[in-house]
Amino acid sequence: MENETFIQCDDCNSEVLENEIENIQGNNICSSCADNYERCSNCGDEVLCDEMTETTDGDVCECCLNDNYILCTECNEFHNVDCSETNNNGRYFCNDCYNDVYRSCYECDSEVHIDDVRYNNQDDCLCDECYNSQDNPLWNDIDYNF
Repeated sequence: MENETFIQCDDCNSEVLENEIENIQGNNICSSCADNYERCSNCGDEVLCDEMTETTDGDVCECCLNDNYILCTECNEFHNVDCSETNNNGRYFCNDCYNDVYRSCYECDSEVHIDDVRYNNQDDCLCDECYNSQDNPLWNDIDYNF
């Protein structure tokens, strides 16, 4: 019988045959412990499953999560920062939720929450300030009493 080489697993400290060891991030990991690792969908590193976070791009490691993702205030999901917006109050939104919740004022281009949107007679979205402006040429008195 040939000499079998045993190597210690860096996770569980078990002695296992050399051919049952995987190299994960420079560590000797036995096949049983290797099941506890997952590849980060952002950087590709193998990371413990418990240290991964689910995002709209897949599971990512904590480092990638902190550097590249935001938690949307509206849908409570992690989204890549390249697909996100920040409102005037510094709250983060994914693009879809931001566009569902905010509009831009036609007159001054300021951010207007959907609950605060006003419209002129041309159905242009306006903030309260522009809507109430005396010199706003877009607003004409409309008599809705039919």
